[in-house]
Amino acid sequence: VYGAGFSLSSMVGDVMELARGGARLAAGEPGPFQLASVVEAVRAIVQPIAVEKGLTLDVHVPLPEARVGHAAGIHRVLLNLVGNALKFTPSGRVTIRVEQLDGDRVGFTVADTGRGIPSHVLAQLFHTFRPRAEEQEAAFSSAGLGLAICRKLVDAMGGTLTVESAEGAGTRFAFALTLPRAPHLPDLAAPVAPAVAPGPR
Repeated sequence: VYGAGFSLSSMVGDVMELARGGARLAAGEPGPFQLASVVEAVRAIVQPIAVEKGLTLDVHVPLPEARVGHAAGIHRVLLNLVGNALKFTPSGRVTIRVEQLDGDRVGFTVADTGRGIPSHVLAQLFHTFRPRAEEQEAAFSSAGLGLAICRKLVDAMGGTLTVESAEGAGTRFAFALTLPRAPHLPDLAAPVAPAVAPGPR
């Protein structure tokens, strides 16, 4: 309950910051954190949704060492992407994968076996606002804010959020960030703090 409430408060802050232009979505100095802990916090929030829908939630994070970056920003992006994936996947699985790329680059992917995104929706998926879909079609991110915030957050952290999808074949979101190895671990018992000043996420 605490984790979900904390994430909702953070989301309100992001929406307010987006209305101001989004320049401070990933404000503040990056700090040390453990990738597995951030992904586990996301899994803990969304696991009940997966169980209720009978979906498999696969998590692959084979990177045990601490990294330096914006943990709260990564948490919010993954939570939004995984939440959308579970929402639009009627059967099968949703996969969260974190992997080491070249140097200090770390890749993140969220893939599902859902119905996929129609091409005409894909073209405007990251728009802040877009016309409401017709009744028989999917509105993939409510008012269009969720994925717009995700893209701006990833941009602010130095990456690019991309999407691949085909109707009936699922969807895959991906981004990569430069996350140097940290000299020490933070207090992993502490909650992930918001990356922006108080105000709507």
